[in-house]
Amino acid sequence: MLHSKLKIMKAELKVLAIEIRELKSTRKSCKNGYVSNLGWKQNEFRIKHIARCILRGRTIEQIEPKLRDENDPNHSYVRKMAASVVSKITQEVVEYEKQQALCIGG
Repeated sequence: MLHSKLKIMKAELKVLAIEIRELKSTRKSCKNGYVSNLGWKQNEFRIKHIARCILRGRTIEQIEPKLRDENDPNHSYVRKMAASVVSKITQEVVEYEKQQALCIGG
């Protein structure tokens, strides 16, 4: 179950990376270089990337060796959202394993 969730997350990350790359390439043609939704997609990618790495057994220090300022609101937000994604997926895996145990035992 966890393995399939990690594969799904990897596919989502690949799609996001392509979208980010395409948005970044349009910056020169935009006024003041601002591209709508680019920052949001970059944050979403970072959150999902951190969550996936944590699920694979890495620590925050291994994922981001040059940690940003702990008081940076974006830093806190990203950590909180990554923890939320990790707990949600972990809970889904536990529920799946409980159902499998009931099916085998019952």
